[in-house]
Amino acid sequence: MKDKLAEKATLESQKRGKTTKAYRQVELEIYDLTDERAKLDSAENDAFDAYLEKSHALMRVDNPIQLDLTDYTSEGYDMYRVDRAQQFVNSITAVIPMHPVELRDLPAGYRANYDSVTNTMKICSSDGAAAIVHELGHYLEYTVPKLFEKVTGFYSQRTQGQAAQSLASLMPGKGFKPGEVTRPDSFIHPYMGKQYEDGHGEILSMGMEMLYKDPAGFAENDPEYFNFILGLLHGE
Repeated sequence: MKDKLAEKATLESQKRGKTTKAYRQVELEIYDLTDERAKLDSAENDAFDAYLEKSHALMRVDNPIQLDLTDYTSEGYDMYRVDRAQQFVNSITAVIPMHPVELRDLPAGYRANYDSVTNTMKICSSDGAAAIVHELGHYLEYTVPKLFEKVTGFYSQRTQGQAAQSLASLMPGKGFKPGEVTRPDSFIHPYMGKQYEDGHGEILSMGMEMLYKDPAGFAENDPEYFNFILGLLHGE
């Protein structure tokens, strides 16, 4: 495709207002390549969806929980995404939260978040299922007994002796504030090592997001982290 576009540009500069046979031929070849690329993209998406479905099935527990996402009737949100995230978290989770979480709308442009004081998860219409799975990770960390202590222990062990670093300096242009810090360790993403003033962080939420988006890649790149998150959710 790249070569043909370059060839077209060369012929464009030479034809001086007249459409040559060679130029028309290149246009047809580019059209065919564009059609072929669209078919390959579709096949790739189908293959990835099949991979996720099989991978998610391998992580299911025998007695899954039933998360209760209360009072969410947004007309501007695709409920399929909420349902998909809820079903996924249900299927891989055996630990039980102390109370249900309430979902609320968030204006476009804001980051999805979980408020532990009001036990409210806020999402906007642009948030996909992966973002909802992420926020459900925060919810579980706050509401499942002893989960926080286990997550904190894992985080302390992985980041022992490491100095905090600014996310804004590690990931410039991503909208992080100066006070947002992380201990990046060898995590797949620096954001995984972020910690908040109350001691909670992103270990569980980012881990669950990775289980949803690319479990095999997660297991291959950080098997210790992968096994910890999956074991934690399975109640081990």
